[in-house]
Amino acid sequence: MLKLGEKQKLQVVKKVDFGIYLAEREDDETRVLLPKKQVPEGIRIGDELTVFLYKDSKDRLISTLTEPKLTLGGLAVLKVGQVGKIGAFLDWGLEKDLFLPYKEQTKRVQEDAQLMEQMLIAEQTADRKEFGRLLKDLRQMQNNFDHEFLVSKEDQEFHSTYDTILRLGMKALNAPDQKLLLQSETENLLALLKENLEKEEPKIEALTFYYQLGSDQELAQLPPAEKLEKITYFYEREFRQPILQLLENGISRAGQLKDIYEAATDRASRKKYEMLQVLFDGQPEHILEQLMEE
Repeated sequence: MLKLGEKQKLQVVKKVDFGIYLAEREDDETRVLLPKKQVPEGIRIGDELTVFLYKDSKDRLISTLTEPKLTLGGLAVLKVGQVGKIGAFLDWGLEKDLFLPYKEQTKRVQEDAQLMEQMLIAEQTADRKEFGRLLKDLRQMQNNFDHEFLVSKEDQEFHSTYDTILRLGMKALNAPDQKLLLQSETENLLALLKENLEKEEPKIEALTFYYQLGSDQELAQLPPAEKLEKITYFYEREFRQPILQLLENGISRAGQLKDIYEAATDRASRKKYEMLQVLFDGQPEHILEQLMEE
């Protein structure tokens, strides 16, 4: 079984013009591409390579010989390369940056706030180093909540509570009355985070598509349920269904051409047949069925 986000030792099972296909065993139908620019010189069918599996910019499973800064289940400090409306993109040493949605960032804030609350209740703020780390972490993530389905800019209660916690943080280490106030504000923040994390949100691809072509102003004026409905409908009507229809037509036409060229004997037709066979080795019909069921 190919494992996304992990390093695996796989066998070379097929060579093509644009790289090599790897699998656990020669007869496995599930294969992953190693692009041509990363293929070691002199590689042969049956050779084994240790590769890392991730998804490329087109959301396809792909392998690389490059060592990532982070693997599944691990921890690492990564540099933010870009921040957008749907999340942040982190440099983890590969061509495609690692995407971190806003909701995942919010969970990290929640964990830090919970630790701070526990320290305040147990009166363990004497551990100034750990308490200072929590404050620094919260300060760094303060502006990560510009998201219609988490915390919007207009949520004054949330942002005011967050600001108060940062302002009182260091004061609370030396002032007992400030500790009680900080504990109260931390409890408020946790309640607000819980409320926001429970909001239903659209799929990330639907939200991305809407932000590229839709109206931010129109979206902001709608209640949460209508926002979700509008984004989902817009994505399905304007993008997903038309793309699926094009894919279905393209696969059908490619199948017809493959059948025609398979019976041909001239070199040009055989070459076209081989190119189409590479396409069908990837089981496009099965992939299309899965996409339609989503």
